[in-house]
Amino acid sequence: MNKKTKRPWGYYTLLVKTSEYLIKKIVISPKQSISLQKHNHRSEHWIVLSGKANIQIGTKKIILKKSQSVFVPEKRKHKIMNKSSEPLVILETQLGKILSEDDIIRYDVDYIK
Repeated sequence: MNKKTKRPWGYYTLLVKTSEYLIKKIVISPKQSISLQKHNHRSEHWIVLSGKANIQIGTKKIILKKSQSVFVPEKRKHKIMNKSSEPLVILETQLGKILSEDDIIRYDVDYIK
C-alpha cells in the first residue's frame, strides 16, 4: 500500500483499501486543482490536514481550513482548488459500491490523468 500516484495537479497516496472503504492522502500543488467531476457509485468525505481548500460541491462554494471537513454525496459534481502558494493536503475517505478510478466522470478536463 502507500503507493504515490502522480497527477498534473499533485499526487495522492493510497493509505487503506478494503471492500467497504478507501482512504487517500491527496496533495494538491499550489495554484492547481482537480477537475470538476462526479462519481456514480461512491461518496467522499474530505478533511483538510493543511492548507486552504476552495471547494465546489454542486453549485455551493466553500473554503475549508485545517481540521475542517465536508461530505460529498455520490452523483454530485465537485472540485477542489488550491489557490494558495502552499501545498494543500486532504485526507479523503471514499464509501460506496465501486471504489476505483473508473468511477470518475470529468467535466472540465484541463489534463487527462
